[in-house]
Amino acid sequence: MAATRLSSAITTATTRDLFWSAVFLGVDDEDGLLEVGERAEITVFLQGLADGTPLTNDEIFSLELKPAQGSALTLRRITPFTIDPVMTLD
Repeated sequence: MAATRLSSAITTATTRDLFWSAVFLGVDDEDGLLEVGERAEITVFLQGLADGTPLTNDEIFSLELKPAQGSALTLRRITPFTIDPVMTLD
């Protein structure tokens, strides 16, 4: 199975090949593919950004999920006004 790539971009930099993990929720045929009727929760590890271009408060950023085949999915968000060491960005 070909790899799925995850990259992030902020106004000043782009980081490619971020570390991430996925946990399937509910129905899952255990083939590692997200298919019709399946749901997955993806966790993105942003520790690598701190070395070069950390996310700061009130900043627009995007995450782009690129499967080996098919369309990319881009999520654009704004960081909160206050950032704690560990947060859930719903």
